[in-house]
Amino acid sequence: MAEYQENLVLDKVQRNKIDKSKKKKIAILLSVFFGIFSWFYTYGANKKKLWSSLAIVLLGLIVLYVPVLYSFFSGSYMSSLGLEITLWAIFATCIISTYIWALVDNIHRPASFYSGYPESILK
Repeated sequence: MAEYQENLVLDKVQRNKIDKSKKKKIAILLSVFFGIFSWFYTYGANKKKLWSSLAIVLLGLIVLYVPVLYSFFSGSYMSSLGLEITLWAIFATCIISTYIWALVDNIHRPASFYSGYPESILK
């Protein structure tokens, strides 16, 4: 009976070790569905990428909305459809480029990075 309980304790310890490791498949799925927010999965290694991509998206929002807000508060409406399309294209480029960056980054990482995380970033 004591051996059985000891094996149960060891099994729980081994399961906890397995549960703490990260998996590459999950990182790829997160990047497919959530884009740059998948970098929160391995935040310790991807802090700079996450915050720089958020800055790029914020820059795209500023480029999109500053002319719109200026025209709203100045009383003149932006009548140039070409300008609006250009601003939306810049914003879409910011979003799509950071999304692809996160996806490619997670695909090209070796599986050993995720299985040994966070110890693998300390080396």
